[in-house]
Amino acid sequence: MADFLDMPEFRVPLEVMPYFFDNGDRCYELPVKWVRRRDERFMGLRLITRRQQFGLCYQQLAGRYYWSMPNPSGVLVCPFVETRYIVPGAEFPGDIDLLILPYEGNELVLSKAMAVELKVIRASFLKQGKSPNSFGFTQAGGLMALGFPYVAVAHLITSDDSPPRYWRETLVTTVLDQTGRVDTPVGFTTDMLPADLIDRGFRRLLSRSPHDCIGLLSTYMGGEGTWLPSGKAAGLNPQMQCGLLQRLGEYYYRNPERFLLTPKFPLERSLGK
Repeated sequence: MADFLDMPEFRVPLEVMPYFFDNGDRCYELPVKWVRRRDERFMGLRLITRRQQFGLCYQQLAGRYYWSMPNPSGVLVCPFVETRYIVPGAEFPGDIDLLILPYEGNELVLSKAMAVELKVIRASFLKQGKSPNSFGFTQAGGLMALGFPYVAVAHLITSDDSPPRYWRETLVTTVLDQTGRVDTPVGFTTDMLPADLIDRGFRRLLSRSPHDCIGLLSTYMGGEGTWLPSGKAAGLNPQMQCGLLQRLGEYYYRNPERFLLTPKFPLERSLGK
């Protein structure tokens, strides 16, 4: 399988950088019903605005490329793009849930662009093994046929809590300083259902995936903390079309305000402040 680093690069100038939404800034205004229903659009926006969690997820999907990204670099993420705005006449899939364009310095790295299909998995303590009605692979196949360089399927999991009698004891520690020293681990009882759901969901994705180049991600979206996601890096799409890369750049030039700027490094450091 061709890796994220194996394709010759196609770059264009990053002529306009999107506005950087900092902590406390109002980014998206959503209908209350989306939030109450844990709608796919709400869950997708929640993922990309929780930058730490999104970074952990992108790390899984980008693989070696993530670790090779220099300072300054990061990604520009556009949620829920109608496919016809990028590929005129395209009818399936109707939209791209997340369009991710990496940048390095003042260039867009369009050859590393990724299209992600999202699915919300609404689990519960009593129905931990519930399978989704659709895994998202049909839509991912459509994105591959359109020629996106990298394609992934991400399952966003929500659940209620386990009864306290089912919680398990784990070890927890505290980071002491920037050198990475940690305090002595101590016992801590917590609900491990999110970790179980992530693991079960990823193994299910892995066993059902129809093509080895499709990136896979299972991440938990409930609560205030961040659980480590499980994933597999996307490989180069054998149906990739060079003409699509130019269209991605043109779409960004027309709509920079639709993209959420997510730097890999602290922005102040990236800008040399």
